[in-house]
Amino acid sequence: MKRKILVMIAAVAAVLVLPLVANAATVEDLRFYKETGSIIGCKTDATGELVIPEEIDGVKVTEIGYNAFNGCKGLTSITIPEGVTNIGDRAFYNCGGLASVKIPDGVAGIGSRAFYGCSSLESISTPNSVTIIEDNAFTGCSNLTSVNISDGVTSIGVGAFEGCGSLNISVSPNNPNYCDIDGVLYSKDKNAILGYAKDKIQQSYIIPDGVISIEDRAFNSCSYLTSVIVNKETHIANMVAA
Repeated sequence: MKRKILVMIAAVAAVLVLPLVANAATVEDLRFYKETGSIIGCKTDATGELVIPEEIDGVKVTEIGYNAFNGCKGLTSITIPEGVTNIGDRAFYNCGGLASVKIPDGVAGIGSRAFYGCSSLESISTPNSVTIIEDNAFTGCSNLTSVNISDGVTSIGVGAFEGCGSLNISVSPNNPNYCDIDGVLYSKDKNAILGYAKDKIQQSYIIPDGVISIEDRAFNSCSYLTSVIVNKETHIANMVAA
């Protein structure tokens, strides 16, 4: 009798444990379009860490497609495989639990709103292969504290880092198009400020001498910013502070 009770307890325990692991992210949670090698969807109840394989059913994964992980708030970490060349528009849109993403060398583009609203994301490094970061790529990543822009980036879209708030942007000194001054994004010649996203940690900002242009939406969504001091030679292009 005692043995039967122990068996029953073990069976019940097994049933109780199963739901805790049933929704762990696996390749079975993904929707994959073989014709293009693109991840086109994921079950929204997938949770935890996801390592995307280099191949699915013998076909190489080459793209994270449009809206692929939209709303997958339970995912905490994603490793994108070697061989992927593009992260599409809205690929990880509103993945609020996503704290870590590994972007491999070979990715050339990060699409518009690709990581929009990924409020748990803390840091991003772009490999040298990345050339384009589209408009609003990281908008609303409110916990993002560091972004490393590599040598190869030739285009950063409007509002790419809007609403980040505590972000220090670091640009490789070998990048021919951009630079940073104390964590703020500037053109390489330092004549134009392109993006300020550290208003939570620095509520007042003095535009350095020599800057002649504040680009479109450079201060957009800076709701904590209380003052910007501008020299008389600076031209303001549609500046929005909040």
